[in-house]
Amino acid sequence: MRGPETNILINLLHILDITLPIHMVDYTVMDAHDKQLLMKVAEIVEDNQRRLTLIEELLRSSKTTATAEAQDKEAKRAAKQLAIDALSASDRELFDALRHWRRAVAGESGRSPMTVCHDQALLDIVAQRPKDEIGLRAVNGNLATKFGPQLLSIIKRHPDVEGGQSW
Repeated sequence: MRGPETNILINLLHILDITLPIHMVDYTVMDAHDKQLLMKVAEIVEDNQRRLTLIEELLRSSKTTATAEAQDKEAKRAAKQLAIDALSASDRELFDALRHWRRAVAGESGRSPMTVCHDQALLDIVAQRPKDEIGLRAVNGNLATKFGPQLLSIIKRHPDVEGGQSW
């Protein structure tokens, strides 16, 4: 005669691939201590299976999130590159000059160029081509405050030939 405990234990033993001593094979022949011990093992295994299931779900979720974040980052990188590739020749010259300036500023302070400013800030400056500090402040107030005269000097050396803007 098998009770629900016996079926649980049989399934558990099957999952764990455990062979029991002969006197424990039949649940009805076990003494109370053996039954308690097996039930405790069954509880622990079931609890661990629930934990493993949760861990697997978390791992699947984090992989999905990581993949989505990587795809988003790659899409932003591709969009930025498209914007750079779409620049006119004179805009590209200014952009490259601004990048060169950024690299020099970063090198002087031992920092990464991206800590000075991002490409998007440089693209915004190229698109607006501010003529004075007020215009530069409208494009990027932080850069205007820190590097206004330097940036305006670079912009003046690279007039917008295609757009007809001159100094």
